Amino acid sequence: MRKSALFVAAVCLISCFSVNASDAGAASTYLGYSVAIVDGAFDGQPGGNQICYNTFAGTAHMCTVDEFFSYARNATVLNLQLCVQPTLHNCLYDQTPSVMAVTCTEAGATSSVVPQTNLFQTCGGWTLASADTGTTVEFGSNGWALAIGQDCSVKHRIACCGND
Repeated sequence: MRKSALFVAAVCLISCFSVNASDAGAASTYLGYSVAIVDGAFDGQPGGNQICYNTFAGTAHMCTVDEFFSYARNATVLNLQLCVQPTLHNCLYDQTPSVMAVTCTEAGATSSVVPQTNLFQTCGGWTLASADTGTTVEFGSNGWALAIGQDCSVKHRIACCGND
């Protein structure tokens, strides 16, 4: 049991951090938003990264929630809604008999831990244009806000970040 728990925790640590990684040693900046307007089916995070690269080149990639809120404070475009990659923190193996699964904290989620099956509010890993939900950020009269659970059939631009 301990070996399987350790293995699951190691897999989660690798996947949780690699999902949001672009160049971990470099400082990230908000570049802007993609020219392309897409629904939730844009070929996963690699597709989102490619869309940002097509707009900005260099090290452009789809922003994580953390990157966006850290670096996009001055980007003020009223009613703009952008797709972002959820950010996961504190992944652990929950050994509670009724759970027995990897859980993580997702930035902006309403619960403190998110079961493995719901780790990403990303339109099925950014591959579905319907029947699922995605994570976006929206600039309104009160500034930027995280919006989890957005309809994947609605088209948005992608928030793009890059490394210095």
